[in-house]
Formats: sequence, C-alpha cells, structure tokens
Amino acid sequence: MSFSWVRPVLRVLGVLFIGLALPQVFQILSQWVAYLFPARSGAMVNDPWQMIWSVGWSVGTLGQLGLGVYLLVRGDRLLAWVLRDVHHACARCGYDLRTAPPGPCPECGLVSGNTPLGSQRPENP
Repeated sequence: MSFSWVRPVLRVLGVLFIGLALPQVFQILSQWVAYLFPARSGAMVNDPWQMIWSVGWSVGTLGQLGLGVYLLVRGDRLLAWVLRDVHHACARCGYDLRTAPPGPCPECGLVSGNTPLGSQRPENP
C-alpha cells in the first residue's frame, strides 16, 4: 500500500488552516492594539468583557494557526504515527509481516515491496 498521497493532503490542510486563521489573527491583534493604545488608534474600547472574550477567541485561533503550521512543516511525523502499524501488514489479507521472513506473504502469497510509508528504499534486515 502506498500512502504517498497523504503527505500533500496534510500540507494542503496546513495551508488551509493557516489561511483561515490569519484574518482572525489580524482582527484580534487590531482589537488588542485598540484596547491597549486607545489614543493612537482613535477607537474607544472601554468594555473589559470584550477583551476577555477576545482572549478566549484568540486561544482557538492560535491553536488553529499552530495546527496549520505543524501540518505544513512536520506533518510527516503525524503521518508516521498514524500509519505506524499499517506498513507492516499485508495489503491483501492484513497479515502482520514484521515476524515473517522476507518474500511473499506466508498467509496469502502476495508479493509486494513492503516499505515504510511508500518510500522507495527497502528496510535493512
């Protein structure tokens, strides 16, 4: 089984999360600037509840931004963790090939190159 298509999908999801979070980040930053420096911004924000609400909102937004950056930069680690046992199974019958000798599957006879996460290099014995 080849899971090489998952890496680009994770990166696209990362870009999507970042793109959706950035307008909210700019909005929250402008609210904080208006609250902290009211004379410079010209806006009068006197309601402390609005700033408490924006703190809660910013936690979710920063979490979304962080998830997007993680998927874009280090999505391979997530992929390796999720698929940690999949690349050791036979593609046809699901037999665990970690203890099997090299060659075809002892259960169904399928001959396949079982390489981790779709890489082209075979594992060292």
